[in-house]
Amino acid sequence: MLTFRTLFLGLVYDIHPVELSVTSEVAATEVSLNGEQIGKLTGEPWTLDCDFGEALRRELDAQWIAWVEGSHLPQDIQLVQSVKGLKLAM
Repeated sequence: MLTFRTLFLGLVYDIHPVELSVTSEVAATEVSLNGEQIGKLTGEPWTLDCDFGEALRRELDAQWIAWVEGSHLPQDIQLVQSVKGLKLAM
């Protein structure tokens, strides 16, 4: 399981750390901003510096990969920030 530990309120721009919390079955985490992969984490610390730029609308995603009997099972969590506020979609 994957959880964003960093919460962004209001308009966010420039470079900020994004911290994730993962459970033991997570082998790796891929982080994307606006559909473009910005990093892959494979262990602690589960933190990535993210350049949010100056756009008003951003979509920050994280996908975790668990290894079960030799195959991976991806799961998605999306954090969507719009001009109206912050929305969490699972």
